[in-house]
Amino acid sequence: MTTFRTRIFTLCAVILMFVSNNNAQDIEHKQENFPILHSTKDTIDLLIKRGDSLSKLGENGLSRSNYIKAFQLARRRSDKKRLLKSGIKIVYASVELNQYSDAEETLSFIESYCNKVKDTLCLVEIKKRYGGLYHKMGDYKESLNVLNQGFSLAKNVNDDILNHNLLLARAGLLYDIENYKESKKDYITSLKYLKSTDSKRLLNVYTSLVSVYSDLNDLDSTHYYFKKATKLCDKIPENVNCYMTYNNLAYIYYENGESKKALDLISNNVNLKDLEKYKNSTMYPAFMHTLGALYHDTKDYDKAIAYFDIALEYSIKRNYIPSIVLVNEDLSKAYEALGDYKNSIVFLKKAKSLKEDYDNREIKKQIAKIESKHLLIENQKKLSNLREVNLKQGEEISKVKLFSYLLAFFLILILSTLLYHEHKNRLRFHQINEELSLNRFKSLRSMMNPHFLFNSFSTLQNYILKKESLKAIEYMTELSGLIRKVLSSSDSIYTCFSKELELLKSYINIEKGRFEESFEAVYNIDERILDTNPTIPSMIVQPYIENAIIHGFSHANKKGLLELSFKKENDAIICTIEDNGIGREEAERLKKKGSNAPHLSIATRNTNERLRILNKIGSHNAGVRINDLFFESGTPKGTEVVITLPINQKRK
Repeated sequence: MTTFRTRIFTLCAVILMFVSNNNAQDIEHKQENFPILHSTKDTIDLLIKRGDSLSKLGENGLSRSNYIKAFQLARRRSDKKRLLKSGIKIVYASVELNQYSDAEETLSFIESYCNKVKDTLCLVEIKKRYGGLYHKMGDYKESLNVLNQGFSLAKNVNDDILNHNLLLARAGLLYDIENYKESKKDYITSLKYLKSTDSKRLLNVYTSLVSVYSDLNDLDSTHYYFKKATKLCDKIPENVNCYMTYNNLAYIYYENGESKKALDLISNNVNLKDLEKYKNSTMYPAFMHTLGALYHDTKDYDKAIAYFDIALEYSIKRNYIPSIVLVNEDLSKAYEALGDYKNSIVFLKKAKSLKEDYDNREIKKQIAKIESKHLLIENQKKLSNLREVNLKQGEEISKVKLFSYLLAFFLILILSTLLYHEHKNRLRFHQINEELSLNRFKSLRSMMNPHFLFNSFSTLQNYILKKESLKAIEYMTELSGLIRKVLSSSDSIYTCFSKELELLKSYINIEKGRFEESFEAVYNIDERILDTNPTIPSMIVQPYIENAIIHGFSHANKKGLLELSFKKENDAIICTIEDNGIGREEAERLKKKGSNAPHLSIATRNTNERLRILNKIGSHNAGVRINDLFFESGTPKGTEVVITLPINQKRK
């Protein structure tokens, strides 16, 4: 996941719809009257200026209405310059209000007008704005497509600033889909279109390159462009990109464990009161989050929470889901550090509720990243083919035609094959993703079922009634810790071994308390596993431990013994769960009478389904085997469950 700090320089402004005369008149009645000037041009310019002032104050609704009036007047006069200017001005306010369909309709109208008057410069500008709109909407493929259309049109236009802006738009998109190398190329190319006196635009590119090189782990280049940016900041200190430059470097220090150095950097270069001027920009919540992260790292949790709260407030205003998810997770960690588990779980749940939307955006980004590479490869193939054609122009026409036909045939064949396989892979990807999402939800619901929670809280109540306060506190700490671990691990297919082991131990300790220490637990863990801490599938083992405790021990007339062992074999971890309970045959007869039977059956079925999906996506050695144990006399000795957990090599 690309961090929140790096999203500020992506496109924000794109276009709004042309509203009807009646709607515009309704808006006019809501605003104060102002004198209509003798010149219509002056009136349009006044409306645009007033809209700009309202936009700076964050009054996007009122700002939009002024731009709409200007747009109406410019349309009546067929004033192309002011039509385009007011239309684009409309968009920023509209996008800020999440009115994307309206923005798309306005763009469509202006595009038709530009086609009608055959204005290529206008069409290139509109393609750029379309790219920004689709980028903001999360349609990364379409955004890249229209931006490339803009580059094709721009070949016929000699305008340095427009070419520079097109490159910035595509660079921001490529950065957002984590195609950092191509993003870097576009940012560097964009510098060729700028003059050395164009400080604001140069600063914008340098700030962006600081973020790109930091994500490429090229620290030398990161510091190089940071120095160039700060040098410009001496000339124009009160600039949003200057603050963003310091924010980005501070976050790099934070990620390298140098939080005190980052705080000193901000203290020496940034006046926090000045930041409030930019509350309506994407920079402000980004900076607040960075401060929260730094104070959290220095264990000043009260300050950390205060800054996280501000970051959350303004992220919600901008409806930026990745930021909202990240800040909620950080607030959860901060409250947990203060021992406030109630608030910690509340913010963790909020983050989890937004995860699906966030995951969908991330899936779109990954698809767009793959498709952007395909487009670049196709462009390179086209250039290569053009060179071949130029070299063979002197050959006979018949040979050229024959070669061209064969080449076209094979290209179509290859392209058709690639498209077919890509379509199949995409369908398979979405199907497996849906299955995994559903199964994770089922696993969470299965483990945190009402019966388990009721029994746990009953045990806690029993300790309290017996005035065993120490046991009650220990049990409550164990239970709250388990709930948090389950919620944290349920949103991922995999987890590291140490976290999974902690979760299992917490669960076993809670069940021991519930059953009044009627069984003992023994752990045998391969030292190699503890040293390497591999990544394994999450929430697979717990349902079988639950079966052993509920069915194996609850009806036994002797002290239970639960042996849990983990050993490494090749690229898998073999987990063995052995109990000295009443055995499967007797348990099967008794569990039909109990209320837990349906739940435990569902839990086991869900786990088997998880193993099936893991095998489907490549972990072919995932599986489970259950053995009945007997004494020499033939009487049941207990049950043994052997689970093969594949190690995820990509997540080591």
